[in-house]
Amino acid sequence: MVIDKYIDDLLYRYDCVVIPKFGGFVASKTSARTLHLEHKFLPPTKEIVFNKLLVKNDGLLANYISGSLKISYAEALKIIDNCVAEWKEQLNHNGNATISNVGDFSLDDNGIMAFESNTEANHLTDSFGMVPFTALEVKRESIIVKEIKNAHNDKSIFNYRKVLRYAAILVPVIGIITSVTINNIVGNKSSAYDASLSISGSNNLNTKEVVKKVEEKVVEEKTISIKHVAEVVEPKIIPVVKPDFHYHVIAGLFSQENNAKRCIKNNSNEGLESSVIGKTSKGLYIVSYKSFGNVMDAKQFLNKVNYRYGKKSWILEK
Repeated sequence: MVIDKYIDDLLYRYDCVVIPKFGGFVASKTSARTLHLEHKFLPPTKEIVFNKLLVKNDGLLANYISGSLKISYAEALKIIDNCVAEWKEQLNHNGNATISNVGDFSLDDNGIMAFESNTEANHLTDSFGMVPFTALEVKRESIIVKEIKNAHNDKSIFNYRKVLRYAAILVPVIGIITSVTINNIVGNKSSAYDASLSISGSNNLNTKEVVKKVEEKVVEEKTISIKHVAEVVEPKIIPVVKPDFHYHVIAGLFSQENNAKRCIKNNSNEGLESSVIGKTSKGLYIVSYKSFGNVMDAKQFLNKVNYRYGKKSWILEK
């Protein structure tokens, strides 16, 4: 009979499980980790190692098998001995043996036994529902700031807020320009009248030639005034670069949307604001307390939440 299931069950409850005449598994809690090069997030877990010196029977495994199968303690020990003999035979013939959801054993060329734990299995009950996931790589594009030299040749499309902002600036300017233009026109008429008197008094020209020269002078002065106005209202637009928030203090991951909403409601009742910021590659809803632009601010907020409210939050870089 395979005893893998019973060893797996006990590792959820205890930090040390001894297999008589074979060795013992020792578990220790590790915090959440982020593999930056692989863009992978690993939740808190139990790290399991194997100690071949722990061979003395402490009764834990035998008693658990005896109670589960409703058999005697002696019969449970016999089942354990048979499984140990089978594992040793597999190692001698095949060079490897496996305990489901726990890890793999192998022998090197010198006959030394090595153990590699199963990273897909998480025996930490506090991390129930959390699974490793890989985040998508964020590709940032450079932003080019351009200076607009002529407002009349601007072909860019402004959004509604920008239109209101520039309208608030340009309306007073247009009012001033209009007033200046009217004064220039009035001055032009006066100049035209003076020019007509000057031309008619100094030269013996006919009426049509006088009118033509006056009109040319007025048009020239208006052209100069319009060019001056275009230079005055010339705007400069520099886009504002918003900071990126890549560090998120996580409240939890949930496979059901209702559970995520319940978490947000419970946090609100405790005076903590939280929200869903997206999904993992496995489809889990990510509930975050707050997001930050740098990791130091995120750690400071994380310590505050965990200490003051007794939470077990962690930081996700996304």
